[in-house]
Amino acid sequence: MDAALLWTINNFLAYGILSGHKVHGYKAYPICDSETSSQYLRNKICYMGHRCFLPKEHKWRKSKKFNGKHEVRVKPQNLSGDEILSEMESLKDLKFGQPHFTTLSWSKYNLVRWYVLNNYEELNPYLIHVNVYSGCIVNGVMFLINQRDIRRVTQNSGVSVQGSHKVESINFYGVLTDVVNLSYNDGTHVVLFKCKWFDLEYKKPILIDDNFTSINISKSWFDNDPYVLAGQFTQVLYVQDTKLKG
Repeated sequence: MDAALLWTINNFLAYGILSGHKVHGYKAYPICDSETSSQYLRNKICYMGHRCFLPKEHKWRKSKKFNGKHEVRVKPQNLSGDEILSEMESLKDLKFGQPHFTTLSWSKYNLVRWYVLNNYEELNPYLIHVNVYSGCIVNGVMFLINQRDIRRVTQNSGVSVQGSHKVESINFYGVLTDVVNLSYNDGTHVVLFKCKWFDLEYKKPILIDDNFTSINISKSWFDNDPYVLAGQFTQVLYVQDTKLKG
């Protein structure tokens, strides 16, 4: 799928930088495009003609108090994604300046992603609704987030998942902190477990004694990679190791 960033949440000047649309001059209003109504007043270009967005029989359309004229125009037509791409195909022999790359923070990326998904009809099937829960049952096994677990005599927040670390296959150990349900417009659901992973390389290495695995839970790692798919892991039980005092 080819996608282009056409909208973002930002001020008007930054909008022009991100979209590549000219946001100054007589035809600077992106919604109206070539139909932008503008007028030079007192050393400034002003964008007029907003009455065209009013209903056809609105009384202000007939008033001459705004610019001395009746407003008979209809509102500009909203271009579809295909129409925008068609206009872009007419551009040839473009020359660009020195490229400038930047990295969006996670919060800004989510804002941009949310805005594009909510304003581009062709991407509507990919729109996600997010719900967060404190627990769920997977394959008959109950999982609860650690915040709920610490108030109970039972334990349902311990998780372990197999993964790769330094070209080796190891078992990661952690606790569940959130259950995230992603709901798509086509009815698809994806359940993610957000976890806090215990650092298996901090001070004492992981030790396996008979049927027991001893790990140090005083420090976490992979804080920027907390998610796993529900069903990819197994539930584990943590108890204090009286032998290693950990």
